[in-house]
Amino acid sequence: LGCTRTSEPSQKIFIGGSEGLSIKFLQDEPPLSVLDNSQEDFRITLELDNKGESSIPKGRVIATLQGIQKEAFSLLSLNVISNTELEGSLKIGDQKVPGAITELSFGRANYKNDLSADFEIDLVANVCYQYQTTALSNDFCLKQKASLVSDTQACNVDHTLVVENSGAPVKVTKIDEKPSGQSQIRIIFDIEKIGTGTVFAPDTFTTTCGENDQKEDDIKVTVSFPGLNLKIECPGLEGGKSSGIIRLTNGQSRTVICKIDTTSIQQEAFISPLEIKLDYFYKDSISIPFIVENSDF
Repeated sequence: LGCTRTSEPSQKIFIGGSEGLSIKFLQDEPPLSVLDNSQEDFRITLELDNKGESSIPKGRVIATLQGIQKEAFSLLSLNVISNTELEGSLKIGDQKVPGAITELSFGRANYKNDLSADFEIDLVANVCYQYQTTALSNDFCLKQKASLVSDTQACNVDHTLVVENSGAPVKVTKIDEKPSGQSQIRIIFDIEKIGTGTVFAPDTFTTTCGENDQKEDDIKVTVSFPGLNLKIECPGLEGGKSSGIIRLTNGQSRTVICKIDTTSIQQEAFISPLEIKLDYFYKDSISIPFIVENSDF
C-alpha cells in the first residue's frame, strides 16, 4: 500500500524550539543610575546566549545602541560587532549540548555634561544576527511518472509530509507534495516567523543594526534533495530557481510553490529526504530604564 505517514518519527532529528539568540544586558552594565559631570565611569555590555541550532559566524552579530547621544556618554561608538563564532546548540544522541554564550561590550562610558536635574532614559539595544533554519522531511515520494498511482508503489506522491525544523525563530510549518502532470511533482510549503523580531535578507547588515525597508521581511530560501540532482523551479523565488529571495506577507508568513521535473529519475517510486534552508538576518531589541543623576547638592 502507499506510504502515508501521519505521526512524528520516533527519533527527532533536531532539538527544535523557536529561539535563536537570547539577548540581555549584563548585570550592572549599565547600573540603574550614574552621576553626571564625568564623575562616574560605567560599562554597557550585552550577554548573548545562542539557544538555537544555527552557528553564527564571526562578525555576524551587530549591536547598536539607541536612546543616548554618543558624545554625551563619552562612547567611541554606538555599534559593536562580534569577534568570535557563536556555536549553536547541538544534539548528540539523546543529549543536548548548549550553544555558546558570549559578551559584547560598548566599552567604558561616563556622562560628561553637568545637569541641573536628574533625567531618565530608556537605553535600547538593537541586535542583528545572521541565522539559518534547516527544515527536513524524510518521507518525500519520488518517481518518474508522478501522476500514475499503483497500490504496490513504495510511497504516495499525494500527501502531507512530516517536517522537522532546527531551533530557530523562523520555521517551515507545513509541506505538501502533489502530482502535477505526468512527469512533474509540486511542492507546497509554508514559511512562518515564530519569534517577535524582524527578518531581513542575509546580506543586509555589516556595521550597524538599523533599518532597511528594501530588505525587510526578505528570506533566502533553498530547496534541495541531498544526493540528487533534480531540476527544481520555484516561480515565487527571486530568479525562479531552487534558491532565491522571497518576502514574507505582512512580515509573518508566506507559501512557496516549487515544481520538480521527474523525467530523469527512475520509474519505480522511492522515498528521499527533502531539505529546505532559510537564511536571514534576525533583528531583536531590548531596553532598560537608566537614570543620570544631578550630582550638585
